[in-house]
Amino acid sequence: MARPQGTSPRAQRLIALLAVCAIAIATAFAFGRVFVGHGATWELMAVALISALIASALLARRLRHRTGYGPAALAVVCLALGLILFFTFTFPANRATTNWTVEPANWDSLRTEWEYSHAAAALLYLAALCLLVWSALSGQPSRDVALFISH
Repeated sequence: MARPQGTSPRAQRLIALLAVCAIAIATAFAFGRVFVGHGATWELMAVALISALIASALLARRLRHRTGYGPAALAVVCLALGLILFFTFTFPANRATTNWTVEPANWDSLRTEWEYSHAAAALLYLAALCLLVWSALSGQPSRDVALFISH
């Protein structure tokens, strides 16, 4: 893979990761109004999360037998567990309440499951992000970074 002269692979991976995060944040702000109780919202969120899972799996595969593989592989596990939590607890609760417009008979237990599943998934997604940053920063220090630090 071609890269500009003087750019280390680690710096390139970190820049790509930060660019993806910036795009995700910008998308969330731009479409924030769309995410209010519409069916297409869940499909869009599922596409984003599944895309993150696929991209992380491809990164882990590319780093196999190299430094940074462990954190990238753990990030894939965290993202997969977050999706499993979503489709096991959160999504059924959204469907049972018709995206929180109807109060079902088991409201209290459903709401508790929904809240805890959201909290657990958020922690898993945060862990995945931290692991991906760790993977991007791991490896041999490049000559450019060593020169920058020594000055």
